[in-house]
Amino acid sequence: MAVAVVVVVVGTVVGVRAATRGPVRLPPVSANRLAAETAAALAADPTISGTVLVHVDLGIPDLGDTGGLVDAGPLSLLLGDHTIRLWRSPLGARVALVEPSSERDLYLGRDGAWAWDFSTLTATRLAPAGVRTGLFPLSVLTTPRDFEGLLDGLRPTTRVVVDRGIRVAGRPAYPLALEPRTSDTLVGRVEVDVDAARRVPLAVRVFPRGSSRAALDVGFTEVGFGSIDPHTFDFTPPPGSQVRVGSATVGPFALLGALGLGLGGAGGLQLPGVAEVRTFGHDWGTVAALRFRPQESVGLTELTRLMPLSGPLVSARLVDVPGGLWLLVGAVPQSTLQSLSGRLR
Repeated sequence: MAVAVVVVVVGTVVGVRAATRGPVRLPPVSANRLAAETAAALAADPTISGTVLVHVDLGIPDLGDTGGLVDAGPLSLLLGDHTIRLWRSPLGARVALVEPSSERDLYLGRDGAWAWDFSTLTATRLAPAGVRTGLFPLSVLTTPRDFEGLLDGLRPTTRVVVDRGIRVAGRPAYPLALEPRTSDTLVGRVEVDVDAARRVPLAVRVFPRGSSRAALDVGFTEVGFGSIDPHTFDFTPPPGSQVRVGSATVGPFALLGALGLGLGGAGGLQLPGVAEVRTFGHDWGTVAALRFRPQESVGLTELTRLMPLSGPLVSARLVDVPGGLWLLVGAVPQSTLQSLSGRLR
């Protein structure tokens, strides 16, 4: 459970190459206290806005025209560098992916969830009104004391330290570093920069084992905590735009959700297009295995062009066995996935 919660905290601000990271003197704080106060700050559903730079190198090859695979949205964030504008408060959220000649937006507000692609003038309704926009289900816990043991479950498998203070987006921050004690994972180090005053994550970096260059580098270059006009989260399809309703098909959201399932062990989670989910290993060496329904295999044509994937942080492969097509994915070497293939029968 502790691994799952910390991963959620890390992933909340998938926020990076922040403009300045010069050293700054800060009062000492223990890793346990910093993690507890960070979780409590996020559980309070804070208001935050700003510009985020994202750099991702997962070893995904450039396949040229990848059609719907990349155009689906989430997977495009796994390729290269991006600029994101973010607004979120207890009343809603808006994420804008700024591109050289266009923009794609995700709205979560009083009218439900919408995706808007300015380049194609297409609005996709993802969910009806009433969508909860909280960061994650920690709101039942409201004080740092409730989170004091957050890191205890990690320590047998992870070295946890608080490095000296730095600046992120012009604000003093504490770097919280997590280093796996096992060599079974591709991950060498995870760094989460926590705002010294607000105790919210401002940046995340994930380094491959043996590398000094982050393969995932996400963080604010400018950030604010002032109130946000609720209308910022409202969306009405413009006249003349194409309006469609999102369908429950196999896609990047399902795959990312399955990976989270593998880390969190939430066996009851149902994923669109996925008939069965299994996990192998534990902690940093967890591998998620997804078996797709036969009728959904056609939708995986583009995905097969990426397989097998052997990236600096993640490996993945498709395994076709009697009974179905499986996707194996984890932060482990490709050899680990190969050794597991024979158990998918």
